[in-house]
Amino acid sequence: MIDFEIKENNGLRLVETAAAALNMHFFIDSGEGRDIETADIYLMDLSGWLIPPGKKEDFLTSDKNDDKWDDFFVFAEWRKNSEEIKIDFKKYPIYA
Repeated sequence: MIDFEIKENNGLRLVETAAAALNMHFFIDSGEGRDIETADIYLMDLSGWLIPPGKKEDFLTSDKNDDKWDDFFVFAEWRKNSEEIKIDFKKYPIYA
């Protein structure tokens, strides 16, 4: 049986890999629920910032509550196709 921390790290690696495929970095703000657990992965939908490489250092050293980062705020939502878990990054309107 795989340790829970390893399963959680495997899930986070899926999100990081999906961001890297877009040439971006994902920085987690919060877990959003809708958990999934398999034999080797634990993951939930996440909210956070999808940041391009050229803005990474500025992001890391700035206030995340600054409005300039609002356009980069996304939700990383998982979906399962047969046995494969995929990550989709989605933007939702801040104000309805």
